[in-house]
Amino acid sequence: MSRLTLPTAPTTRHKACRESVANQVLLIASIYGAVGEIFRRHGDHPREIHARIDDGRVRVQFTINSQVQAPNVFVLPWVSNRAMSPQYMAEVNPVHCMKATHVYGSIGELISSIDSVLSRSKSGALFLSYEKVAP
Repeated sequence: MSRLTLPTAPTTRHKACRESVANQVLLIASIYGAVGEIFRRHGDHPREIHARIDDGRVRVQFTINSQVQAPNVFVLPWVSNRAMSPQYMAEVNPVHCMKATHVYGSIGELISSIDSVLSRSKSGALFLSYEKVAP
């Protein structure tokens, strides 16, 4: 499956890089059969792009924004309808394991992590499996 390529030193400060990241997110979502959407909200700054991914088991929404102080840092709130394994997701809510937040320090890390999460979601490895215990 073909992937888009990012510039050598991608940064959200450049319009072409923001659009490339958004297109890469859509491509990854489609590879795993997830619904990916790139959109802008009324009143948003022109340098903001929002992304949403949902594969029916896990979903995330985030902003690609050049106006923030740390432009290549992304905080993604992953939400699931199943308990996520802390083995694969950082900062999983320990009470119900259905929400996880992770900070990605670069565009490359963001792209590879989205790919990894959707791959593990599709295979089922992302989720905790509960074995029945005999009474």
